[in-house]
Amino acid sequence: DVLAMEAIPRLHEFNSQHLTSLIWAYATTEYFHLGLFEAVAVESTSRRMKEFSAQRLATLAWALSKCPPPSYKMVFDLISDEVADRGLDSFTEQGLSMMAHSFATVGFDPDSRYWDIISRSVT
Repeated sequence: DVLAMEAIPRLHEFNSQHLTSLIWAYATTEYFHLGLFEAVAVESTSRRMKEFSAQRLATLAWALSKCPPPSYKMVFDLISDEVADRGLDSFTEQGLSMMAHSFATVGFDPDSRYWDIISRSVT
């Protein structure tokens, strides 16, 4: 795929919106270029998750769950940590459900900080 091959070496130039939009487009069309998914996952882990809006974190998790690259667990660890750091009030119900669905789709089990914040919100 020409677009993916052109984008991969330039991902460091993309902001968080561009990264998530690109990977969302591929996931939505079910055009799974594993090299691109892995490159976006790696690029995402090299950034601070605070650069990603709550919606972009949910979109990133959803897209990566459609074609999980080898490093998906590192990204999901960072996303679940960011949810715990920001608190649930920072996320919409749709965003939280997208992340929960994404985690379940790939069998990812977030650490206890994530579950603690979820538990506190329902009690």
